[in-house]
Amino acid sequence: MQSLTSRFLFVVLTLFVVFTAVSAVWLFVEVGEITEEIGTRYARERVAASQAQLSRLLEREAALALNMAGSPTVLRWIRNEDDPELRERAWMEIENYLHSFADSNVFVAVRDSRRYYSWSSDGVVTESVMSPDEPRDAWFFDTVTAGRGISFNLDYNPTIDSSRVWVNKTAGEGQPQGVVGTGFEITDMVSRLVSLEGDGTSATLVDSAGIVLAHRDADIMEHNARAQDDSDKITVFDLVSNSEDRSTLRELLARTEAETSSSAIASVHIGDTTGLTAAAPVFGLDAIVLATVDTSEFLSFQDFTPLFLLVFTTLVIVLAATTFFMERTVLRPLVSLTSSTERIAAGEYDLDVSATGSGEIGVLAASFQTMVEEIRRYTRNLERIVDERTEELTAANRKLTESISYARVIQSGIMPSVSAVQQRLPGSSLFVRQRDTVGGDMLYLRDVTSDAGELGFVMAVVDCEGHGVSGALMTMAVHSILDHAVGSCDAARPEAILQEAETILGTTLTSQSGFDIGLCSCFPDSQSMAFAGAGMPLYVRESTGDVVTMPGRAKAIRSEHRKAPSPFSADTVKTTGRRFFLVTDGFVDQAGGEGGRSYGTSRLYSFFRDYATAAHRSWETEFDHYRGQTPQRDDILAITWNFEEVTTA
Repeated sequence: MQSLTSRFLFVVLTLFVVFTAVSAVWLFVEVGEITEEIGTRYARERVAASQAQLSRLLEREAALALNMAGSPTVLRWIRNEDDPELRERAWMEIENYLHSFADSNVFVAVRDSRRYYSWSSDGVVTESVMSPDEPRDAWFFDTVTAGRGISFNLDYNPTIDSSRVWVNKTAGEGQPQGVVGTGFEITDMVSRLVSLEGDGTSATLVDSAGIVLAHRDADIMEHNARAQDDSDKITVFDLVSNSEDRSTLRELLARTEAETSSSAIASVHIGDTTGLTAAAPVFGLDAIVLATVDTSEFLSFQDFTPLFLLVFTTLVIVLAATTFFMERTVLRPLVSLTSSTERIAAGEYDLDVSATGSGEIGVLAASFQTMVEEIRRYTRNLERIVDERTEELTAANRKLTESISYARVIQSGIMPSVSAVQQRLPGSSLFVRQRDTVGGDMLYLRDVTSDAGELGFVMAVVDCEGHGVSGALMTMAVHSILDHAVGSCDAARPEAILQEAETILGTTLTSQSGFDIGLCSCFPDSQSMAFAGAGMPLYVRESTGDVVTMPGRAKAIRSEHRKAPSPFSADTVKTTGRRFFLVTDGFVDQAGGEGGRSYGTSRLYSFFRDYATAAHRSWETEFDHYRGQTPQRDDILAITWNFEEVTTA
């Protein structure tokens, strides 16, 4: 009894010490990681908020300047500046724009006359003449000469202690006739950003070279405004105390310029603030927002001291109570039960242990006795039972696998071969990947002769409802329906084919079922193609690189509709110089990327636009690159083609 108790206490105390030590180390590391993570998130949020506020304002002002510069009325006046009627109309339109800008001011600078017109918030117009010999007018002549379109300039005025952003937009096509735009103070915005900072947090606006553009320290701003050369201006590197942090800060700014879509972060000490520094670019402006956060202001190891003491005290109390309880109610009765179980372990199954102990220990002893009897019975029959069950499961699994494999063979038989597709469309690219062994996406291809006697072929991409076996069965039914519809309709009218297919589906399948389809009637000799769709658009890439969508009918083909769908219609397009794309929604809906979001239509359009370049990815490469390790959600079928060297069988 004493030996068992001693062993129990030794094990419990050893585990307690080990657990306490491991927990202390783990908590210390976790606290550090939590502090680092909270600081990182806060720094990213601070810099993202600053970036968003500045970027939204720049985008809004640029859009207004773009609209005003494209106004025909304003352009006519700039070209005929001395015409009083044109002047009156243009000024009225400019005044309509005036109060839409952030600081309610507008300027127009004319190239030929070198006149500069400025409208203030109260509607007063100031005129002046610019000179190429005047340094302060150099921006105008540089902008007109370079023809930059939209540009942003940031400068600091020490007289009024404010930084101002100028939005400049050239007016006129070809050689610019002038420059229009606005200016707004950014000092107040930076001040608001700084006012949101708490202890241990600072924000700074710098350019790509690190020169400070906005800072809470007015002395720094005044120094930079008066400096004649960039080399004399204070940079953010001057605010860093050691060379290691300067090197880290340079890498941070370089990463920010390279990763324009997100913020970069590193451990850098800037000024009096130490800890994590996040950086993000201000889109459209040669500027970078820096936010530095002192993580010690959020959490420290000392903040968790009461929790550590509570956990330690609780463990000690629980250990003492558990030891006392176990010794009184378990350890003593277990001594006799232990000796009996040792004999059972040695194979003495005829041993009777049911009378050992009382209460739960007695129940345990009775369970041991039952166990001994069951073991004795099962050891005789276990091998036979296991063999029988294994054989049954193996046979059932073999039948199921063979059935699915045969279904795949059947489904493959209704799909056109790659050689058949290439024979009709030599420049095509086909990507098929079912989520399971069989699936609900299929490609339909059939040679036809139109009622007018023109030779061609009908091609369709189909996305049936369901996955796996149910989807595969649906593809077989749809293939038969399309065969019947194509054979009974004019092949040159894809809308009639789809209408006939929907009619057949409604009469043959009573349960609610349907499919998306994009169907093309192709006639290579006439260099034309007719398209009709149901829930699946056709994408057309023009020779200019623009992508046009032919949507077809929005609703899929179904056996039943709650509301009557719109009738099918067809779009006819000349095929010369164009590339065509059909893809099921499994491609667009696939999750992946950094945020685990769906691929989406915007990425799909970019993929189409880049498809003709030398560095374009194939369907499969694009899909696998975006998906990464994320499981495939849906069946995929995608095809692209043009009509260069097209033949008919």
